[in-house]
Amino acid sequence: MKEIEAKEAKKFIGDKRYLFLDVREPEELMTKIKGAITIPLGDLSKNLNKISKDKIVLINCRSGVRSLKACKILNDAGFKAYSLKGGIIAWENEKLPVE
Repeated sequence: MKEIEAKEAKKFIGDKRYLFLDVREPEELMTKIKGAITIPLGDLSKNLNKISKDKIVLINCRSGVRSLKACKILNDAGFKAYSLKGGIIAWENEKLPVE
């Protein structure tokens, strides 16, 4: 699976070529990466139509485990996707923007 570090992923915020996807459950979403859409991992396969294949998808979860699973689902379906290494924990540890 392809992984990307939080510091590297930060530079893609606001870039229309990229889509941030959070695959955590709704009750986990106290904060999220600015501009990210949310589709829980368990619902991802049946919601692929909500994601454009024209975008490079940067996926996060809490710690990076579920985002790797989501990355495989998307890559197998023909998307270009990367998992955020360390998840939202790594993102927040780097003091990167959340909403």
